[in-house]
Amino acid sequence: MTTLDLSKFDWIAIGSLIISLLSFIYTFTKTRKTINVTWDDNLIENPPDSTFIIDPNGKTPTFTHVLTGSISIVNPSSTDISYFDLRMFDPLSNLNVEIITKKTVQPYIKSKNIYQFLDNQYDRFQQMDVPERKFGILKSNSYTKIDVIGDFDVLPEKMSNVEKLTASFKIPKRAIFKDRYAITNRKKFKYYSKTYDITGWKARWQSMIKEQQQMILKAKKDVQNKQQEQ
Repeated sequence: MTTLDLSKFDWIAIGSLIISLLSFIYTFTKTRKTINVTWDDNLIENPPDSTFIIDPNGKTPTFTHVLTGSISIVNPSSTDISYFDLRMFDPLSNLNVEIITKKTVQPYIKSKNIYQFLDNQYDRFQQMDVPERKFGILKSNSYTKIDVIGDFDVLPEKMSNVEKLTASFKIPKRAIFKDRYAITNRKKFKYYSKTYDITGWKARWQSMIKEQQQMILKAKKDVQNKQQEQ
């Protein structure tokens, strides 16, 4: 029987090799381009005219018909990662819905912030996490929330009966499979997407409009009743 003479091994060299390997694995893990993406379960039809901006005169121009969905992104790596080709589109026709960014706000409005009233409470509102453009940077070791707002006020006529919408974006990491919906030459980059069923969106907005009209009538009657009591 042959016994293994451990004393003949160069343990210093082996130890150095193991340390180098572990260091490589750690560096690779920390620097590789990977993100964690969470999508909202549904796209929400905002009540008509409840999404707004504030112009220099203190007025509040509104967006009448918009759908909103949020993307939560964690970048756990030690390097910044860019995202690009942020879009919302009909997966059947591949036509885009215009999304609202700070660059789409009229140039004369200095504040590019977008706000949303909370549940028909027109004295309370929140600022939306609207991206600067359809591309941006995901900082290292950071959390980013993006509100993707589809502007149905400028919906193409060909999409008037759309029933599904897909939201998607890419990062600069080569992918094995092409993005079959890509409308640029950036087809083979890692992409993230979610498709939503929005069947019945017209009826839901019509219902909201009726509800708003009823609220206005009720408010007027309340004012009239108070005036009569005085």
